[in-house]
Amino acid sequence: MQKNYSETLKRTVIVQSECLPREVINVFKEIELIYKRMLEEIVEYALKNNARSRKKLHQAFYKRFREKIPIFQATIFMELY
Repeated sequence: MQKNYSETLKRTVIVQSECLPREVINVFKEIELIYKRMLEEIVEYALKNNARSRKKLHQAFYKRFREKIPIFQATIFMELY
């Protein structure tokens, strides 16, 4: 029987790694917070403006986010919407 790969993943994978220094963990937490704020801004805009397409959200946010956070790769912004 062939699996349907378009279904939502329902498992969490835990991977063991080296112990990370506190500074590295703090960097990951900061990146997570930035990403969360960006996502909240996009969702709020989409709801208020009935923006349902990726194209409309891209036009509204891509340039602003690229200027605001230039260290993020372009694909990170595009995955938000």
